[in-house]
Amino acid sequence: MNKKVKIMDLSLPSFFELKSYIIILLLLITTNSFSQYNENKWIISASFDAVDLFPTGAKIDAPYYPQGEIFEDLFNVSDHWNFGGPSISISKLIYKGLYFGAEMSLNKIKKIEGQDNVDYPYYAGRVFLKKTFYSTKKIRPFIKFGYGVSGIDRGLFGDTIPFSQYFSKTLSPGIGVQFRITDHFGFEISSSFNKAIDINGITHLRHKASIYLGIGDRDKDGDGIINRKDKCPKTPGLPEFNGCPDSDSDGIPDLEDKCPNEPGEKLNEGCPEKDEVLNENKIIPNKNKEIQLEVVSPTFSVNSSNTKEKSDNQVSEDVLGISSSITDKINENRIIYFPAVSTKILGKKNLVKLKSIINLLSKEQDLRVLLQGHSSDDGDSFLNLNLSRDRANSIKRTLINSGIDPDRIEIKALGEEEPIFDNKSFNGRGFNRCVLITIF
Repeated sequence: MNKKVKIMDLSLPSFFELKSYIIILLLLITTNSFSQYNENKWIISASFDAVDLFPTGAKIDAPYYPQGEIFEDLFNVSDHWNFGGPSISISKLIYKGLYFGAEMSLNKIKKIEGQDNVDYPYYAGRVFLKKTFYSTKKIRPFIKFGYGVSGIDRGLFGDTIPFSQYFSKTLSPGIGVQFRITDHFGFEISSSFNKAIDINGITHLRHKASIYLGIGDRDKDGDGIINRKDKCPKTPGLPEFNGCPDSDSDGIPDLEDKCPNEPGEKLNEGCPEKDEVLNENKIIPNKNKEIQLEVVSPTFSVNSSNTKEKSDNQVSEDVLGISSSITDKINENRIIYFPAVSTKILGKKNLVKLKSIINLLSKEQDLRVLLQGHSSDDGDSFLNLNLSRDRANSIKRTLINSGIDPDRIEIKALGEEEPIFDNKSFNGRGFNRCVLITIF
């Protein structure tokens, strides 16, 4: 087969064609600026193409036979590559790194082996699936598979050949590489082998250099959850935790888990149960804050004053100064104690109490709960009122996280008003740092 030797002719776009590319790019940028916060993720691209009919292994009954063997003389740009465009495509992310889209291509065929003075329009349209890899990287390879129609048209320009003679359904597998410049902009290069299914179709290679713009939110960590809805956008996570991981698989996302590598319970903030003390056993000398005391959880008994011997964990009414009018209403298992100047729920006893309350509320759906926050009278009364409210809200969050309907929970902040215990005693002030839970 005789091959022509030509000076390399890349057939670069004319000034008019160049202006068309610039207009397309400006339109895409404008669209992106107004749409980049859409929930759906789209990719729009504009391409400069090269169509090559030679290295396709055309058979004797194929149009324009003879041509070369498959991939023969693949990079003979000057003799075989037909440069042109534009090619426009739009695609949508349907799964992790997987896009579904459609594209349309135009070109001019001026180089066909064995043909002189040709100038035929080329058209192609297809739908495609495109799978990108390493979605968090700057350089991302991809594979692509398309199905559509392509061909060289001579009938539109008065030729005797019918319009459809050189058009064929086409299968188009391809590969490429995408280069991300910013979160919403980049370029890619690709090649596809376009196999004509019909006997009169034109099998050909198509090479593309494209610029693309991403529209809508991105998914930086590749977990299938867009950044705007992902609480952990840089770390792959689970949909049920809004994109955050659960490293120890205890049902508590790492973001809320104080022991992310050890399975634990919600009531213990994701940590395994341990015997913890309720306070730091030290005094905080601040007049505007509660004073930290060493206290033990009391055991209440209406008749405790008549008991001759008291255990170490039993404190009588006369020591604590419990208001006699509410003594018969208090259930020790419904009081959660807090360290001074703190809203943290600490201590195994507190956790056991809360578990019991949660079990009861979960079983009896008609029951409601009132959380009354208290504080000692140390420090500023306004600060103490807010502290008591925060303590009640801490219990409320725990109940809600355990499945209790928030509509069943009421909160009342009392601060240092209406103390349960007598603030004149050291132990009384310590025990007033609490939340009284009433179920009704």
